[in-house]
Amino acid sequence: MTMQKTARYIQDLSTELSQLASQHELRDLAYLLSLAAEEARSSAETGTYTRLPPPHSPDEAA
Repeated sequence: MTMQKTARYIQDLSTELSQLASQHELRDLAYLLSLAAEEARSSAETGTYTRLPPPHSPDEAA
């Protein structure tokens, strides 16, 4: 499966899950899933993805 096909699949799933969360008044979760769907859509269209820095470990000093 290509990266674009994978991104479209993730977009579809994220959109469906966002709608389900919204129907059950899980607004924050619905919003986060809609962001994931948008990122997947963008990745599928451009053939690239946003590289985020790795998350910080809770053991790391602030």
